[in-house]
Amino acid sequence: MKKVSLLATLCLVASVGFAQKKNVSSALSEANAEKPKFGEAISLIDAAMQNPETDKEAKTYYVAGYVQLKQFEAERNKTLLQQQANDAVMYNSLLSMYNYYTKAYDLDQLPDEKGKVKPKFVKKMTADLTSIYPNFINGGVYFNDQKDYKKAYELFNTYTELPNNPMMKDIEWAKDTLMKDIKYYTCLMAVQSEDSELAISTLERFKNDEYKGNELLQFLCFEYEKQKDTTKLINTLQEGAKRYASEPYFIQNLINMYLKTGKMNEAIAYLDEAIKLDPNNANYYNVKGAILEEQKDIQGALAAFQQAEKVDPNNAETYNNIGRVYYNQAVAKDEEVSQIRDNKKYEAEKALLNPMFEKAIPFFQKAHELNPSERSYMIVLRSIYYKLDMTKEYDAIEQELNK
Repeated sequence: MKKVSLLATLCLVASVGFAQKKNVSSALSEANAEKPKFGEAISLIDAAMQNPETDKEAKTYYVAGYVQLKQFEAERNKTLLQQQANDAVMYNSLLSMYNYYTKAYDLDQLPDEKGKVKPKFVKKMTADLTSIYPNFINGGVYFNDQKDYKKAYELFNTYTELPNNPMMKDIEWAKDTLMKDIKYYTCLMAVQSEDSELAISTLERFKNDEYKGNELLQFLCFEYEKQKDTTKLINTLQEGAKRYASEPYFIQNLINMYLKTGKMNEAIAYLDEAIKLDPNNANYYNVKGAILEEQKDIQGALAAFQQAEKVDPNNAETYNNIGRVYYNQAVAKDEEVSQIRDNKKYEAEKALLNPMFEKAIPFFQKAHELNPSERSYMIVLRSIYYKLDMTKEYDAIEQELNK
């Protein structure tokens, strides 16, 4: 009784395996029919790919890819005949065909029972891919137009992977003038997909390509900033500053990062580099002066602000910076004098105060002249006028503030 049961089980397994092999053949026949039913062919081959009897055979995946190829060609032929085609089906089929063929290739390279490798489908698959691979670009363009950026990424990215696919080794990729553009578009699609992990991995892969490398590194900085990964952001900014010394983006953002993290010496070092590249940029001198001022290097700060004034005599903030240095010196002196208890010494030191406050006036006035809507300039001027009993000037600036 047990022997009969075992025999029945073996027969059942054999029949299932036979059925799946038949599904593979039936799917192939359906794909080659005059009017193929692709839905039916796909169902047949899907069943074979999910069955342990056939899910590790090269032929199964070759047929799966071939069915998708025929479906792609059916839709493409419609476009050639100026008929309505389903572009989404067409390019999804192209992508599926590539993935199945790649799997089939791997299985086709496995040794047989005698340890020999005898591929059966490589030539066919290579010929198929060689004849249609430019369509991956068309598919990427189509899905980009549909704003399906992840799918566009898949199509463009597959094109960039083709030179590494052994089935495509005979293509002279060095002569492919489009490859550099497609790599760039692949990065763009990854960024537009708003998937930071995908964008970062893609940008890291292509960032060393010289074609639009400047832009790719800027995109990468943007993604690391979104991720709040300060370490990698700074490293990428440093890489960009080294590779693209004439590009202000990297140095300017490095300076900002160092300022945010309190690394003032590093900020000044990059400011000096920025000044070498653009010696007529008053903003660099102003930022350097502000850092030196905060570090209590007043003479260094004044020298930087005065250089800013030389390169751009119409920058209101430069005059405000110089005026602020003189004003703060006067305020500090005023506080110091207020602590003196000896009346004679107090009067002598107090006499030095007015000239110090007066020294700041022309700079705030110039800043106000260049930018009359900036209230902070007027507020400091009002304070000085009050301190020096300059009634006429005080009333005028008070009237401006009250407008």
